[in-house]
Amino acid sequence: MAVGSGYSWSVDQSSYDHASRFEAYFGGRTFSSYYEFEEALNRFHEECLVTFRVWSGLLSAPGDPCVYRRMTLICTHGNFDEESESAGFRKRRKKNGGCRARFSVDEIDGVLVVGVRSQMLVHNHGGSEVEYRVDPVVGQLTTEERMKVMRFLLYGMPIDSIRSVARRDYKKELTRGDVNNIKCHLMDTVVPAESWSEFEALVRESGDFSCTRDKEGRIECISFRRTEQAKLFELYPEVVCIDRICNVNRNRFCLLQFVITDGLGRGRCVMYSLVRDEECSTYITALSHFRDLMPNANKVQTFVVGLNLARMGAIRTVFQRQKILLCQVHVVRAVHRNFENKLVWHLVRRLMRTTSIARFSALCLRMRRKFPRFYTYFFRVWLKHAHSWAVCYLSGTVCFGNLTNDRTEKVHRWLKEDLYAGDSLFNCCKRVWASSDLMLVNYECDVFESRSRRPLVPFNNPLSGVVYAFTRYAAKRMLKEWKSSNNPMSVVAVSRSLKVVEQVFSRRLAYKVDVRKRLCSCVFHQLYGIPCRHLLFACLKTKVPMDYLLVKNRWLDVYLDKVESPKLGVANI
Repeated sequence: MAVGSGYSWSVDQSSYDHASRFEAYFGGRTFSSYYEFEEALNRFHEECLVTFRVWSGLLSAPGDPCVYRRMTLICTHGNFDEESESAGFRKRRKKNGGCRARFSVDEIDGVLVVGVRSQMLVHNHGGSEVEYRVDPVVGQLTTEERMKVMRFLLYGMPIDSIRSVARRDYKKELTRGDVNNIKCHLMDTVVPAESWSEFEALVRESGDFSCTRDKEGRIECISFRRTEQAKLFELYPEVVCIDRICNVNRNRFCLLQFVITDGLGRGRCVMYSLVRDEECSTYITALSHFRDLMPNANKVQTFVVGLNLARMGAIRTVFQRQKILLCQVHVVRAVHRNFENKLVWHLVRRLMRTTSIARFSALCLRMRRKFPRFYTYFFRVWLKHAHSWAVCYLSGTVCFGNLTNDRTEKVHRWLKEDLYAGDSLFNCCKRVWASSDLMLVNYECDVFESRSRRPLVPFNNPLSGVVYAFTRYAAKRMLKEWKSSNNPMSVVAVSRSLKVVEQVFSRRLAYKVDVRKRLCSCVFHQLYGIPCRHLLFACLKTKVPMDYLLVKNRWLDVYLDKVESPKLGVANI
């Protein structure tokens, strides 16, 4: 590495200038490898009591001793505020101070050269020995030091003793979190293989278990589920929500939950997976476990996920024909988290609820005209995935129902109370398994008994038969919707080749009702997929039997090819 000379530094007497010391350490010197440059940089840190870290870098070819082709190092006391993108409505979060000292390094002809004209070494803060010793960059251990600390952990040395050894021998201040992070590399050593075998045997007594390891023998993905969860999945296999929980163990494994909705509209978890990272290959392994452990996994029609490209790519790899929807809860939370303008919040909710593509485009143009900076963010992050979360693009797609509620994700709150970020991976698996047993006790284990219900409002015999054929959750929704079915509506019936199409006008809105296919263009039917008041009114006007509405539906009380109603007999589907 070579440092150019002849650069004139503008020193502010009220600031802290390290240009002369920097020139003494790096001026006219060459470094053939990154590690040699790192040693000189550490000596510069100790003398000036400031620390630099790699802020951005371009990696070189594998095996190159320079490691980086180009990198920018920035003072750890100087992170910047985020730029505003919403006309002053974006939340600005300040980080560590405001020091702007930095310099860049380039690789030229096999050596790293410090950029002369890209140096700014005038700090706006003073360096003290106390702040320097507790800096995370200074507290990082080398490979040899880390191996020695691992040996101490294997012999059961307390954390305070390890911190004292690092302070005395290595002149570094370690926190309890640093020592716990080192423990994550001892996962297979601290927990014997017999313990994992006992846990696997415990799971297989009342469920199923699957574990995948990489080429080095480290655990990559662990998946398990109970027999009751598999039975529940056989009843409602159409829609599966994949959600992630972080900070549940010190090994930094993420917990994936495969959630469905039962006949009562509640979120029920059917399988758990702990993955090592969030790469696409790891998600493919978890989805492969889901396909192997869950019966009738190929009957899944829709996956509901957050905006994670790796997760979406893994679903397209394992399940090619299934549709992918973005959870509208995540879209609303992201907008609320980053923007404070309530007009923007209202406009985003209108975009989600609209059922017309033309209306959706008009709202986007309005957003672009009134909130140009927010539109830039929304177009870059969410609008290109509108076909996955906007209602106007979801016609014919099987979904949970009203995606804007948080009913399916409330199941996570029960589990988060029992998990601890400082647990090992083995203890985390045991806690999740025990929590799944408690959740089955809180909810009804017998899925057929849990779906039994009684209608709330008495109707005439034909209508009550339809209500009795659906589950409690769907019956409540239908009864609430059918209360307004007596409103005056004009109907125009057109019969073409045994296809009855009704045009129902209500509240200045026009809905197309296809009685032959049991379809309606209203929002209620598009979201829930159960008979709406427009279908009911069309059947009454055209004198179509009520049992014609009992099409094969995931909300039916008995999910079979034929639905047996106590009032109407058997409906041919």
